[in-house]
Amino acid sequence: MYSIVARLKNQPAVEDRDAYIVRAVALIAKLAKRLSAQNAHFADLGLILEDTQSYINAKVGSYAAGDDGIPPKVIEEFDRLSQSDRILLRDDPEMVAQMLQHSCAALQEQTGGDHLSLSVQSPKLLASAKISLSRGMTQSTGSLATTLPAEHEEDFWFDNLSMMKGLIREITNLYPVSWLSIGPTLYGTSPAPSLFEDREAFGWLGYTDQPVATTGEALAEVTSVEVGSILVLKPNFMTLHAADVDLCHKAEAHLVDLGVLPLK
Repeated sequence: MYSIVARLKNQPAVEDRDAYIVRAVALIAKLAKRLSAQNAHFADLGLILEDTQSYINAKVGSYAAGDDGIPPKVIEEFDRLSQSDRILLRDDPEMVAQMLQHSCAALQEQTGGDHLSLSVQSPKLLASAKISLSRGMTQSTGSLATTLPAEHEEDFWFDNLSMMKGLIREITNLYPVSWLSIGPTLYGTSPAPSLFEDREAFGWLGYTDQPVATTGEALAEVTSVEVGSILVLKPNFMTLHAADVDLCHKAEAHLVDLGVLPLK
């Protein structure tokens, strides 16, 4: 799978949690509509009802300690369960917002914390599309993470560089992004391990809200946009193999020299 991880900035404190969630779901729905034009899984983003999700989570946990993974028959069961008892974002965004309001209220009551986490995903377990927004009630920063499903080992998302650049611009038009990275992922890990423990990682494509004037030895291309720069590691998609990770590290070193690779 592949992922987009965007760090968000300059967000005011949340004074009305439920109203904020309604606005956030509306933005997520806009992004999902844009993504669904490229991949049909994003048309099926939604929520699995609580009882069904609890059952699936327990089953996944029972296989977590083993080395053989989840049996195909169990995966088929998860997919079947996920197809039912769902609220789809495209059909009922108001109900999705209400369910997220309920889950956030319950979490805050249990933990006493101020963390907000909103996620919608498609039902297909191994090729799941997902959009997640995470932030605090009072903190000014947060993150937007989008899982781009890959099927049959195809690199669909990397076939069209201009389409991916357009997607970056769509996200930066919807959200106050300070840093964005796109690349292959391994079950939730970062696109590639960063050269710097305290700084963000770079992937195949990136965005910074700062101007970048030079490509250095590692970047293939830098494109100036209205606010910031789109960064391209190389024309074709990257892998997590050593050569591409080394290239990412060279790009990160160059961006640090320019003062534009942010701290985590």
